[in-house]
Amino acid sequence: MNRNSNQAIQRYEDMFKEYLNVSYASSFWKGRVALYAILKALGIGKGDEVIVEGFTCIVVPNAVIYTGARPIYVDIDRKTYNIDPNQIEDRITPKTKAIIVQHTFGLPANMKAILEIAQRHNLKVIEDCAPALGATYKGKKVGTLGDAAFFSSQWSKVISTGLGGMAVTNDRQIAKKIEQVRESYLYPSLRESATLRLQLKLYDWMYNPALHWIGLKAHRALSRLGLFVGSSSNCELCNETKPSGYEKLFTASQAAVGLKEFEKLDEYNNHRKYIAELYDRYLSEAGLSPAYPDGVEGHIYLRYPLLVKNKKAIIKAAQKHNIEIGDWFTSVLHPLEVPLKTTAYYREGGCPVGEEVAREIINLPTHPKIDNRKALRIIDFLKNHSLV
Repeated sequence: MNRNSNQAIQRYEDMFKEYLNVSYASSFWKGRVALYAILKALGIGKGDEVIVEGFTCIVVPNAVIYTGARPIYVDIDRKTYNIDPNQIEDRITPKTKAIIVQHTFGLPANMKAILEIAQRHNLKVIEDCAPALGATYKGKKVGTLGDAAFFSSQWSKVISTGLGGMAVTNDRQIAKKIEQVRESYLYPSLRESATLRLQLKLYDWMYNPALHWIGLKAHRALSRLGLFVGSSSNCELCNETKPSGYEKLFTASQAAVGLKEFEKLDEYNNHRKYIAELYDRYLSEAGLSPAYPDGVEGHIYLRYPLLVKNKKAIIKAAQKHNIEIGDWFTSVLHPLEVPLKTTAYYREGGCPVGEEVAREIINLPTHPKIDNRKALRIIDFLKNHSLV
């Protein structure tokens, strides 16, 4: 990689540090790789346990498993979709080394309670900020509250570089160890980098909410054929063995896109909040409960969740009418389908609230290509379908 390429990556990392007001930032090919590097930097390995929310993406517990440690699942609060602090201490053992705290859909978790628990038990706190870049908790940006944090800039996140991850910390020793871990990582192949650049151009040019379902099916098909760089490999979804070439670095082409995206970050988040307010208002007028209780602060609404009693029918009808609606989460370990049996050390019934929510939850888009007209079309669609 030439000097100019390294400078682009450095500028992108510096932009993260400046925005979050943190001392250290290290970029990676994907967010899960950033998490894995943090876990390794903390010395987490065979025989250790890590607390994980029982309503997350499979790649999070997988990163724990790849170190040789074991994920221990804690159920969620039904009102916030975040980990329930009241249930954490019951799952702590002498083997527990860290808590991964997910800020689900961009809503900050109850960090005060979680940090107090971590301090009592001498545990590290890793913030999962993949869906929450720009969110704040009591005036502080998420990602700055725990010992370390990771972010994602994958397709569906707040800003997108196609794929991408960042590990951040204010702890000099943790940062030093992350850099030591990163020294052994390689850059993606020329083919992977070129394919991702092409995908980014096609996505920006072609994506339209009205074509959401067609595009989603095409992307998955092309990913299976190896013509697109997918977010997750079949190895990650089907077993608990770390895929070959998992540990990869961020590229200059991703950084170039990220620098432009960062300039629009606040604009994007303000737009998401505005669209969420539309959903709140019009769904309330239709007799439906808003997604969150009153008093929610610091939320950036990566997606707007809604609980329904006929999830499968709603998703099927949305496809038929070309309405963009998401199915996050399909299970407590998205995107795996139920039953999970003992996948990634999760046992069915272990997180009953998370399991129930996964059966009922859909989510509405808030991204910049959803304007007033499109948001109202989604609301009209929901009004015309039974949601109870």
